[in-house]
Amino acid sequence: SGTAKLVSFVLVVNLFGWLVITLIGGGKILSGYSEIPYTLSTCIVATVIALYLLSGGFLAVVRTDVVQLFGIACLVILLLVVFVTTDTTWYQDLSLLSLPLSKTISFFVTGVLVPLASAEMWQRVYAVRDEKVLARSLIIASSMYILFGITLLAITLCIKQSLPGLTPDTALVSGLHSLLPVGLSGLAVVVFYSAIMSTSDTLLFTAAASIACDLCQDFNREQSATTVRLMRISMLLLCGLAVFCAIFFADIIDTTFFFLAITLSLGAVVLLHWIFPGLRERGFFLAVLTPLFVVVISTAVRGAGIFLIAFALVAVVVGALLGHLSSASTGQKEAV
Repeated sequence: SGTAKLVSFVLVVNLFGWLVITLIGGGKILSGYSEIPYTLSTCIVATVIALYLLSGGFLAVVRTDVVQLFGIACLVILLLVVFVTTDTTWYQDLSLLSLPLSKTISFFVTGVLVPLASAEMWQRVYAVRDEKVLARSLIIASSMYILFGITLLAITLCIKQSLPGLTPDTALVSGLHSLLPVGLSGLAVVVFYSAIMSTSDTLLFTAAASIACDLCQDFNREQSATTVRLMRISMLLLCGLAVFCAIFFADIIDTTFFFLAITLSLGAVVLLHWIFPGLRERGFFLAVLTPLFVVVISTAVRGAGIFLIAFALVAVVVGALLGHLSSASTGQKEAV
């Protein structure tokens, strides 16, 4: 249906956006700790990812997830080392509690909705053995997601107090590198780099799969060889375009706000479908399309910022309501 095609398209845009963000982060980390220029660093990161994805496919994605799990475990240990070796008491920084109500609500909504549209969470579904393993895995992953988020919040507050002059783009990695003992400082960079690579290959593979299996399914019906070829071509094109965007839009903060708003709109639509499964198809169509236009136009007029989150969520509700009422007035009874 048209709604399914639109959702697939917006999903590809969303995945592509986060791929750009990871490439910006990877390029800045590599250029920051070497003499390689940012442009060349970004190209190197993207080339490595594309090469092992083209040769290993989904198996390579799953195997890098294992590496990512090991990296997260190492990162937790590093965070504990920072807590023990740093005199700063992170919980005394009450600036978090003095945030404006609008920002507090925006960050809370972000934490709730991002997992609903996160490829890093949902792409593991294709690798599980059965539904029981899937349910258990989601419960464990969700618990770790919350625990790691709280731990990361604590360490960022610690870095903010100890090293207030760091640039936002690489503050977390630079902070850990500065606060950790000499023997462990380089490990922080390696851990974050492995996490970036693992996340990037997931985003690139999932976006290419969506293009080949969803957007191009009318031209490719049950032809596995054609699907694989389409995925490889899509990977190369997406990777090249992502490198260009990462070089052109090098501001990771503004880029993150832009694509975060799109991610949250998708998460809101998923939540909307759970709460109102009888919502008419036109309502879901406009709920997906409206925030995309609102985010693009708002960014062009005002630039990117946290306000995009509120704009996108309001656009989802308005679009769903207008589409549902429009369908009801014309006598359409279909639901997604």
